[in-house]
Amino acid sequence: MSRRTQIIDFVVTELKKINGAVDSRTAPTRSSYTYKTNVFNNVFRRMKYINEINDFPTLCVTSGGEDRVEIGGGVRFGTITIDIRGYIKSTDNSLDEAENLGDDIEFVINTLNIETNASTFQI
Repeated sequence: MSRRTQIIDFVVTELKKINGAVDSRTAPTRSSYTYKTNVFNNVFRRMKYINEINDFPTLCVTSGGEDRVEIGGGVRFGTITIDIRGYIKSTDNSLDEAENLGDDIEFVINTLNIETNASTFQI
């Protein structure tokens, strides 16, 4: 399994934690957070067209371009772009629902650096 695949799978696993409940994982830099939406495990590691989606909200995660920089001494740094597309459906106010989903995604992504430890890998 390539490193890129591992990173995407890790992000998908973390996004599946958006479940409408309280995320009470402790970290020195943050307090508990209550998710505003529940994705019901509808997080996929490939893009889907709208006609393929039956359950909302749905998140699709893919990797974009990759840049590598060799700084010498056999040391290379690489960065990849990760695209996250969210689909929501609401009869009331879809803009508010989209904003809530965006807030939850932002929380999960910002927490990745805090939560990585010896059992995972540094992103």
